[in-house]
Amino acid sequence: MIFPKLWSNEKNKYNYKESYPSYTIISDIEDKSIESGFYVVEGKIILISTGKTIKNVKIKAHNQKEHVSKTGYFELKIPVSTPYIAFKHKSIEEAYYENHSPKEKRRIKVIINASNYSDEIKISVEKPVIYVYNSDPINFSLQLKTKGELTFSYPKLSDTNTWNMKTGKNGILISENGSEYPYLFWEAKQDFTSIETNSYNSNEIVSGKNLVPYFEKELTKLGFNSKEIADFITYWCPKFINAQNVQIQFFIDDNCSLIGELNIIPKPDNLRRVFVLFQANPKIISGFTKKTLNEKVLDRTGFTVLEWGGSEVKSNLGL
Repeated sequence: MIFPKLWSNEKNKYNYKESYPSYTIISDIEDKSIESGFYVVEGKIILISTGKTIKNVKIKAHNQKEHVSKTGYFELKIPVSTPYIAFKHKSIEEAYYENHSPKEKRRIKVIINASNYSDEIKISVEKPVIYVYNSDPINFSLQLKTKGELTFSYPKLSDTNTWNMKTGKNGILISENGSEYPYLFWEAKQDFTSIETNSYNSNEIVSGKNLVPYFEKELTKLGFNSKEIADFITYWCPKFINAQNVQIQFFIDDNCSLIGELNIIPKPDNLRRVFVLFQANPKIISGFTKKTLNEKVLDRTGFTVLEWGGSEVKSNLGL
């Protein structure tokens, strides 16, 4: 369902947000005392995670003046030509009440269900692993710049967030002290709001039972080898195998800079970065647009780097 954002900086223009109903109607009764051509919406705004009433909320009905509810309770008499009321607070996602066919002399009591950004939007950027290949041994440095808070790395990054390694046979990586590793590993915490979700390369709904063949096909198209595919599937698929449906969004190559940047010296001949967002049993909304992967397969000749990672999003992706 698509709601207009009522706090646009440009007069008579809207930014559109895809969402799902964020309110509950308690009662809808006739009230003959209400002026003809108007109806009344009254109620309170609560935080879903706590059930507590939110105070000092900005309220704006379509084509009406904004006002602030200091107590979290509100009562608005609005024209029947007004289909939307928006609710805004610095700590919540914008919430809405909508009525496309309001009738005059009605008194509607509602509860506005608001979501707190910090409760639902914080995600973990899980297991980005980085494979590095070259036919001959080559020394290289890889500096990681994360968009969120780095929580773990293996082998441990230096104070400048850099790995200094050498390639070995069959993708083995050798550290300066001679230790061997199959890949480089990092994790971070990041706000979902910092990710520009319109930059995804694919957007699909897949049943949990079909995840394995789905990823076998899609990762092969991206140029993963059999080991990389197995590593990805055995990490992610058990988490969602029992879900009825899973919404999956791929972010490829340059779009992965939304979670972090890699500075690799010398520059690789070929670089493939893959980041996947998962949402188990999403609330499918009108406006969902399917988009399939359409990327060139990775050329693996020469100095080649491949990275994959992902995140499970608890709140609805709404895309």
